[in-house]
Amino acid sequence: MPTEITFLALKNKQLIQIIIITIIVIINTVIIITSIIVIIVIIIIIIIIFHITHPLLYLYSGSSLVEIRLYQTFSSHCPVENCMLPPNTRTEADFLKPRAPFKLAAFNVRTFMQVGQQIGLAMSLESLNIDVCCLSETRIQDSGEVLQIRSPSVASKSLFYVRLSGDPVASSSGLAGVGVALSARAEAALVDWIPINSRLCAVRLESSIKVRRNRREKRCLFVISAYAPTDCSPDAIKDEFYHQLSVLLQKVRSTDIVVLAGDLNAQVGRLGTEESRLGGRWGLVGRRSDNGDRLLQLCTDHNLFLASTNFRHSHRRCATWRPPSASQAWTQIDHIAISYRWRGCVKDCRSFWSTYLDSDHALVCANLALLFSGQRSERHQRIDVSKLVATSVASKYRTELASRLATTPPKSIDEHWLQLHDAMKMAGTVSCGFAKRPALSTGFLLVPYNSLKPVGLLRVTVSLTINEGCYVRRLGKACVRTEKPGGRCVLMSWKQQLHLVTTGSSSSSSEPLAARSL
Repeated sequence: MPTEITFLALKNKQLIQIIIITIIVIINTVIIITSIIVIIVIIIIIIIIFHITHPLLYLYSGSSLVEIRLYQTFSSHCPVENCMLPPNTRTEADFLKPRAPFKLAAFNVRTFMQVGQQIGLAMSLESLNIDVCCLSETRIQDSGEVLQIRSPSVASKSLFYVRLSGDPVASSSGLAGVGVALSARAEAALVDWIPINSRLCAVRLESSIKVRRNRREKRCLFVISAYAPTDCSPDAIKDEFYHQLSVLLQKVRSTDIVVLAGDLNAQVGRLGTEESRLGGRWGLVGRRSDNGDRLLQLCTDHNLFLASTNFRHSHRRCATWRPPSASQAWTQIDHIAISYRWRGCVKDCRSFWSTYLDSDHALVCANLALLFSGQRSERHQRIDVSKLVATSVASKYRTELASRLATTPPKSIDEHWLQLHDAMKMAGTVSCGFAKRPALSTGFLLVPYNSLKPVGLLRVTVSLTINEGCYVRRLGKACVRTEKPGGRCVLMSWKQQLHLVTTGSSSSSSEPLAARSL
C-alpha cells in the first residue's frame, strides 16, 4: 500500500511538471510569434516610407515603373544624318511661347543603366520643374530607344521621354554616352532627333511666333547635349570632338536658337573685360584649363555666350564637380551656352546639389523665357481734312469724288457703303493728302527771376511748339524748377508757371533764368 501511494504521488508530480513545461512552451511560442509579427510590421512600415522617399529601393521593384517604347529603329548611318521622327499627332503644347518661362538643365548622371538612377532622374526633374535636360555619361549606346520614366509618387503626373545616343566603339567599353530628357510638353514640340555619337546629340524643338496679324514665323530651339573628353585625354581625341561639334553647329539654321549644354570638362575661370562677349564675369575662380581655352575658342567661332558664368551666386551654387579628394577644390566644368543674340532670354543659371541621384556632379539649371521682338503695328495715315477749307481743294475733291462713284446702282446696301467709302478715301487722298503729326519740342523757357516764388511740387510741365506757341500738358508728377545764380532752387505751381508763360515776355528783368521740365 505505501508503495502504491508513493507511485501515484510520483506520477502526479511528473504530470504537473509536464503541464508546467507545456504552458511555458506555449507562452514562449506566443511571445516569439508576436515578436515576429511586430518585426514584420515594422519592416513593412519602413519599406513603405522608403518606397515613397528613396529611389534606390526600386532596383528590384519591377519594370512597370520604366516603360520602353520604340519610335523608330535607326539605321547604322543614321547618327551622321538628321533622323526625322514620325509626325506628331498631339495637340499644340504650351511650350516656347513668347515670355513663357521654362527650365533647361545639364546633368552628368554617371550611369543610366540602373533603374534606380532612372527613377532618381525623374524625381529630380519633376521636383525642379525642368523641361529639357542634357544627360552625360549615360553608358547606354542605343540610339533607337525612347525611355519613358515617371516618378513613383502617387501624386506624380509628370512623364519624361529620354533619348540616348552612342556608337559601336563606345558600346564595347561601356563608357561615355549622352542623351536628352524631355518633359511631356517639350516632347510635343519635338521636330528632329539628331544622334551623332557617344559624346554628341541634339534635338530641335519647334515654336511659332506671331509677327503680323495673319502671319506666324517659326523659331526653333536647337539644343546640343555634349560630353567633352577630360583634360588628360590625348589632343587627338579633343580635336576630333571639337571638330564634330563645330560641324554640327555649322548645320544650324539661321533662325534657330542654339543652346549647348553638358559636361564639357572645361574650367574657364573668371573672364576678363576683353572676353565679355563670351560670358559673364561671375565664373568660379580657378586656373583656366586646356579644355577651357578650346571652349572659349568655340564660343568665339560660333557666337555663343556662357550663361553659366553670367550670374552671381555663392561658391556652392557655381561649382559643378566635387573631386573625390577633400584636398582638391570644387570646380566649374559643366556649362550652358546660348547664342549671343538670345543671351537676354536666360534669367538665371545655377547649380543644384540636392538631387536624388548618386553623382559627383551637380545639376546645372537655367531659367529661360524667349523674348521675341514685338509685333510691328501698321501706322494708319490720316487725311488732312483741314485743307478742304480752301475753295480750290474742295472743288478738286468734288471732281475726284464724282469721277470715282459708280454709275450703276449696287445690289445691296453693304456694297453701296463700300463703294462710297473707297471713293471718299481715294478722293481725299488725291486732293488733300495726308496730315503730318505735330512735332513737340520740350525746350528751355526763359523767364525772369523776379517773378518767381517758392512753392510746392508741380504736376504739369510747360512745352513749346514751333507754330502753336505754348500750352500746358499734364505729365503726372513732374517738377519745373529754376536756379538762382547762387545755386538755390525755386519751385513753381502750375498757375504761376502758366502766368509766366503768358506774361513773361512783357516783363523787364536783367536776370533771366531757364526753367526746365524734369
